[in-house]
Amino acid sequence: MSTTPLNLSNFSPKSFFSRPEGKWFGIPVLLALAAVGIYGFFQALPFLLIAFTNMIYLGVLGAVLIGMIMLALNPTVQCVVKNMFQSFCRGVAGILVTIDPIGILKNNLDDMKKGKEKLSATIRRMAGSDSKLLRKISDRKEAIKQLMAEAQSAERMAAAAKTQLDADRFKMKTTTNQQKAGFLMSGVDQLSQLEVQTKSLLDKFRRWEVATDAKIERTDFQVSYWSDQRETILDAQKALKFADRILKGDPEQLKLVNSAIEFMADDAARTVGEIEDFNRFSEKMLTDFDVENDANATRAKEKFTEFGAKLDADASRPTAADALQAAINAAPSPTLPNSPILGRGVGVGANGTTGSDYNDLFNK
Repeated sequence: MSTTPLNLSNFSPKSFFSRPEGKWFGIPVLLALAAVGIYGFFQALPFLLIAFTNMIYLGVLGAVLIGMIMLALNPTVQCVVKNMFQSFCRGVAGILVTIDPIGILKNNLDDMKKGKEKLSATIRRMAGSDSKLLRKISDRKEAIKQLMAEAQSAERMAAAAKTQLDADRFKMKTTTNQQKAGFLMSGVDQLSQLEVQTKSLLDKFRRWEVATDAKIERTDFQVSYWSDQRETILDAQKALKFADRILKGDPEQLKLVNSAIEFMADDAARTVGEIEDFNRFSEKMLTDFDVENDANATRAKEKFTEFGAKLDADASRPTAADALQAAINAAPSPTLPNSPILGRGVGVGANGTTGSDYNDLFNK
């Protein structure tokens, strides 16, 4: 039996998706998982965006915080901030001093008086403590005397005791009273030392109180003096401001005053100009009127001369009555005009026209 050798050189195994179970089961499952993953990603996308944005904000805020900490720890920045704070405080103090210097002095005086009240209260308490210590020392000394007397009495009674038990009891009483007296004497020594210190401190406080009273009195006098001086200065400043305002004037009011003066000057100049123009015009009118009157007078004189001449000429000629009589005499029969002309001088003429018209003399 012959066998054919197996050639594996061109052999390639099938993948999972090339197999039937891969095609009909694996690919749909992968597609379903991909769809679920995409859907879940889109559902979680707003949360992821918010988280990413918050991370960015956190990073920015962290950087800002680190920068502020570094600036706060920087010696140069600390020195600058310190100087700015001190300058601000000095500026505020300067403003307060400028606004109300007497108020600052009065505040200082009030602080001194409050301190004096506290010192007086402390002195009163220390004086009470010193009195209490003296009373305790006196009471303990009396107690010591009493105990020593009882110890001596017990010692005498121990010596006169009939039994040893009574003698031992009286001896113990003597020892106890002596020990009590010793304790009290030790306490008296301590209290005496404390009383000496308290009294010394009390004396110092009382001297401080006297010095404080004197300082408060001097300060009160100074405040009153400076207050009166300040009032005088403020009154003088008000007077100076009033005088300065009168002498220099208010700038805005001066602007109005200057404007009013300029307006009045312009109005006066305009009025003077109008008056001068009116004078010139009136002089021209008067001149023209004089010339016209003179011309009219000349013309009237000429007219009257001409009228006189006409009167003289008419006087030398025969009158109308004479001419009429002559005509009547010369005519074979007298004839009269049918319509005589009234208001006219009748001259001799064949056509009955007048030789002169006196009414029209001045109409030429």
